[in-house]
Amino acid sequence: MIHMQNKEHQVRVSVIVPVYNAEETIVACAGNLVSQTLDDCSTDQSFAILQQIMAQFPDKVKVYQTEENSGPGGARNIGMKYASGMYIGFVDSDDLADVTMYEKLFLRAQETHADIVDCAFINEETQAIVMPADDCLTGQLDNHRRNTLIAAEGYVWSKLFRTSLLKEHRVLFREGTAMEDTDFVLYVYAIADSLQTVKEPLYKHVCNRESIMQKMDGYSSYVTSKNAMLAIYDRMSGLSGYEKIQAGCEAMLIGLYLSAIVYCLELKEENEREVIACLQDLAEIRHKVILNGYKNEYLLQGIDENCMRIMELNDRNSEELYQIYRN
Repeated sequence: MIHMQNKEHQVRVSVIVPVYNAEETIVACAGNLVSQTLDDCSTDQSFAILQQIMAQFPDKVKVYQTEENSGPGGARNIGMKYASGMYIGFVDSDDLADVTMYEKLFLRAQETHADIVDCAFINEETQAIVMPADDCLTGQLDNHRRNTLIAAEGYVWSKLFRTSLLKEHRVLFREGTAMEDTDFVLYVYAIADSLQTVKEPLYKHVCNRESIMQKMDGYSSYVTSKNAMLAIYDRMSGLSGYEKIQAGCEAMLIGLYLSAIVYCLELKEENEREVIACLQDLAEIRHKVILNGYKNEYLLQGIDENCMRIMELNDRNSEELYQIYRN
């Protein structure tokens, strides 16, 4: 149950669903939800379908239609503005949350007074069950736990967040872009006091070929990764005590830097000068946001010595890296 209330009719959980052209999936998604649902300027029948759902469940579903498409980040921001629950969850309109998901997350939050509760999820594309954070990372968040969580990122839709924490710190999503939830999740890890988990696969994440991420070309992927690097640094470095979580933040930034370099090198349509300019732009950003080099204990295992050499060469000479790759 998602729109849970106590005897005084206090809303316990508000679930926010950004919706854009989701007429084929929103019925199944909303069928498992009983709280807030948003529409983001769809051009199909999504809004009409949502109105029908709201008419059927007027005490549980609220629909807000934005004036322009501001992406999932903009829709989620509107949802948080109107959310009245003690906790907030986020669901993508093509995914499925188990009907018991938010009840179980909420009960865990109440038992432990946690600011964040995470659960396992099913990756539909690989049919793999992805477990939440290890037990050694749950409970009160110290510097090591924060750094480890930040370096690994995580997903906004598998979690429940304490509403008062988000509103007190005025935490919002970036709008009109993909990867809008990356810096959001990292920032919440930095300001939250505690994290708990439910080790059940209560969420099914669907790989939607029509999503923003899936439809991006190489250049858009490069720009998105570059902007995410800047957004993470700008948001996180402004925190008091940033030096205590800097290692985890830079581990995440290194991963994004590597991804952006690869996107550049694989560009097909741009000419040599344009690609080298993009690589040089990345190198400038890297020197701004990654201050302690690549010897980082929180780096993900997939970043090996070969990856290090690629990044170090781009740091020194983007043109040389380009020539080696193309030849």
